[in-house]
Amino acid sequence: IANKGWRKALADDAHLRNGLNVALGKVTCKAVADDLGYDYTAPEKLAA
Repeated sequence: IANKGWRKALADDAHLRNGLNVALGKVTCKAVADDLGYDYTAPEKLAA
């Protein structure tokens, strides 16, 4: 993450994407969004 920046690291690593819950004010974990009643945003959209 330190060398690539968080967006590039997320784009390159599915494990990091799967561990992301919230970024840039968006809920990026479907289970969290569903449980709390928030809109879900796929983490791939933020990693670009």
